Amino acid sequence: MFAQLLSILPVLAALPAAQAYFILSHPILETTRLDPIVNPGDIGTHVHSIVGGNNFDKSMTYESTQQSTCTTAGVSVDKSNYWTPQLYYYNPKDATYSAVPISYVNTYYLPRYSPGETTVRAFPDGLRMLSGDATRRTYNNDADSNAVSYVCLDYNGNHSGDPAWDQRNSFFEHNCPNGMRAQVFFRSCWDGVNLDSDDHISHMAWPSGGVNGGSCPSTHPVRLVSLFYEFIYNVQAFPYNNGSDPTWVWSNGDTTGYGLHGDFVNGWPSYNNGTNVLQQALNQCNQNNGVGGELDQCPPFVPYLDSYSANACTPLNDQVDEDVGFGHFIKSIPGDNPLWIGDVDKPTYGDNYTDAGIGYTDFKSVIPSGYTDVGCIAEGTSGRALAGAHFSNTNMTRGGCVSWCQDRGYPLAGIEYGSECYCDFAMRNGASNTTLLNSSKCGMTCANNTNEKCGGSSTLELFNNPALYPVAKLPTGWSTNGCVTEGSKSRALTGYSFSTSSMTQELCMTTCQAKGFSFAGIEYASECYCGNAFTTGANPATDGCTMACSGNSLQVCGGGNRLTTFSYSNATVVAPSASASASASASASVSASASSSASKSASSSVASSSSSAAASSSSSAAASSAAKSSSSSSSVAASSTSSAVVASSSSSAAASSSSSAAKSSSSSSATAPSSSSSVAASSSSAAVSSSSSSAAPSSSSSAVASSSSSSAAKSSASSAAPSSSSSVVASSSSSSAAKSSSSSAAPASSSSSAAVSSSSSAAVSSSSSAAKSSSSSAAASSSSSAAVSSSSSAAKSSTSSLVASSTSASAAPSASASAGAYMAYTGCFHDTSGGRHLNGSYAAGSNMNNEVCTSYCQSKGFAYAGTEYAQECYCGNYLNMTLAANEAKCNTPCRATNAQTGATEYCGGGLILSVYTTGLNANAHPYGTKPANPNRRSAKFRL
Repeated sequence: MFAQLLSILPVLAALPAAQAYFILSHPILETTRLDPIVNPGDIGTHVHSIVGGNNFDKSMTYESTQQSTCTTAGVSVDKSNYWTPQLYYYNPKDATYSAVPISYVNTYYLPRYSPGETTVRAFPDGLRMLSGDATRRTYNNDADSNAVSYVCLDYNGNHSGDPAWDQRNSFFEHNCPNGMRAQVFFRSCWDGVNLDSDDHISHMAWPSGGVNGGSCPSTHPVRLVSLFYEFIYNVQAFPYNNGSDPTWVWSNGDTTGYGLHGDFVNGWPSYNNGTNVLQQALNQCNQNNGVGGELDQCPPFVPYLDSYSANACTPLNDQVDEDVGFGHFIKSIPGDNPLWIGDVDKPTYGDNYTDAGIGYTDFKSVIPSGYTDVGCIAEGTSGRALAGAHFSNTNMTRGGCVSWCQDRGYPLAGIEYGSECYCDFAMRNGASNTTLLNSSKCGMTCANNTNEKCGGSSTLELFNNPALYPVAKLPTGWSTNGCVTEGSKSRALTGYSFSTSSMTQELCMTTCQAKGFSFAGIEYASECYCGNAFTTGANPATDGCTMACSGNSLQVCGGGNRLTTFSYSNATVVAPSASASASASASASVSASASSSASKSASSSVASSSSSAAASSSSSAAASSAAKSSSSSSSVAASSTSSAVVASSSSSAAASSSSSAAKSSSSSSATAPSSSSSVAASSSSAAVSSSSSSAAPSSSSSAVASSSSSSAAKSSASSAAPSSSSSVVASSSSSSAAKSSSSSAAPASSSSSAAVSSSSSAAVSSSSSAAKSSSSSAAASSSSSAAVSSSSSAAKSSTSSLVASSTSASAAPSASASAGAYMAYTGCFHDTSGGRHLNGSYAAGSNMNNEVCTSYCQSKGFAYAGTEYAQECYCGNYLNMTLAANEAKCNTPCRATNAQTGATEYCGGGLILSVYTTGLNANAHPYGTKPANPNRRSAKFRL
């Protein structure tokens, strides 16, 4: 705001003391090659930056201006449009161009009266006009030449009095430390009849003093308000080219600055009975030099002031489908506009240029199917509204955020502050998805797409996909019993209790069932209580059960003094049996209740067939009426019926160190009891044998031992057994303890290791469910989620398999379309490395598929082509192989189908690129090492 006020001071100083004015400040609405005055109904000759009403289009009438649903003007009833050419920086090193960002735009309304008059008239309905001349090459010292000027902004005043820094009518010969202001003044004398003319100028005339006022000529007797533009360009973001090369270029190719011009279409409310809002403001707000930018000091404007809506306003209509060069360099300025240097006729590309084939697009990112835009919501009152996962990035768009949340299985996605993305399964911390705010409250432009908005200050644009909410599948015989308060004098359920950092609803229920109890309740996310009746004071509760389970963020596990409860429906409660044992670990070890004794071992793990409490090796599990031991390492949480899931350290398949399923003392490995006597225990260096030499035979039910270091059940494509430093025993329902389809000790996919987890999720497989556990297993999770994969469940229920592998299944079909011989699929890559991964050239459009992108990039001389967000194409010669992504993330269908086969292709995803080579191998510069995982599909074009 300070910079904005400083920028207008020279203009204010130039105004006659007795004349009023007011200023409407705008953000940019859009930048596109449209001009409804000069090129109505068609693509324009050069790119313009436009402010005003959002119904700006290739053809316009006064009536169409009134159909705008918002405006960038602070006065919401001003639906006029104001535009000038877009300024470009020219890079002489490679003859490329980049659009210079516009800081803001000021449109001044100056009531400059004719002598003897005390008022001016508002613009008549339907008036349109131009000022300036796009073909002007020299300064002619007339009113039209003086209508165009430039100011070099230097807020420190270091160049006061220097003629080289004075306001001038052409580009400066030096850079401007705080930006350059491009200014256009419009004629103010109207002929009183015509709302337009053939040249869009002659129905207007200059007063006798030109831009400084005076009397209107008799041919144009009606004095209208004087209109003046300021477009402030951030030229300081680019170097000044010393020497013979131009620095700044208007979008029509002009390098002198004389060709600047402005366009105006009136969209103020209808002029009825001699007045409208604009006329009232001109009549009333004309004292003491007017109100300037303080529009709340002008009473006619006050009911219509809405800066939130102005900042949130986005275009209603499609724009020309071409890259205008913001944020990167392009080979040429859009249109037939080569560099135009000096006082010569305008050069052209001749027969080498055509607009044929260029269409229109809304340039908005693609939202994954299934998600709907809920609207604008407020942040939580006591924390984040969405707390499941988040990231921020300067490449943020709506589609990028929603795709990222979808990849992680979240139904709710919210974008805030233009560049922050949040995901979750539920609204939290007092936030509501039913109390919606005005859309203007979420008016911040997306960091990487000026055509859409990405939330606001403590407000989120919320998206929802009902299909992604988890559906509870309770163990047989169990049903929900609602939210219940704790007892008034004791615990609501007092039969048995335990706690674990990997708590799930299933674990609590099956444990209580195994202990012979008919009620199960979970509190504080990780505490399980069992009993056959509720104690006094334990009553149904209508709220308070809001905490996510520590072992599965998709489930609710009570709250503060609130239990999420379940009841077992069988008339006779099943007593504990050896074949349905469950071991419970309390963040580090076993907690046994008074009604069930714990087996103890001082040095080695022993399983008790009667009470199924697990003791850790080399570290005692203190057993007493409610004994709990603490530790920071890892152990095994045994499931009920027939399987147990391995808990390992930071990169384990079923658990991570930050929230492992059952953590034991520092380096011990605790095992769960099997149905009779078999216990599979491994130390930190024990190797697992294959099925022909079973290391841990089991008669009917298996237990899995964990190592205290790296990953569980992790093998490479060529290794049949885990390494000695991270041993795991995976047992099947028969007598073989390490049995897979290929007789390997740890089942693995042929192209990637089975049960390898990422840093943020538990049991994540690259292309198929690599760690499927039984429905009652205690699956451990990583930092925040229990057995949740990026897009498909990595620990899905399967009653017959502990660890499942696949040698051929993939998450998405491979391509069958043929393409040019020079095209080859490289893989799926992240586009989040602090800037564009492929930053050589860019294109986007509704006709986008992988063939279109690859051909485009080849034509530009680039070795790599990458599609993203269904309709965007990026080119480059440098590919960072370390940014390879899981192939399943390239899951967004291209906007256009394959032209030859009609098949639908995949064009990347949220901040994800589908990358191809173009055949220009000499230009290719891959660097870094591509990770062994995720796998690459053998697809040419992903369909």
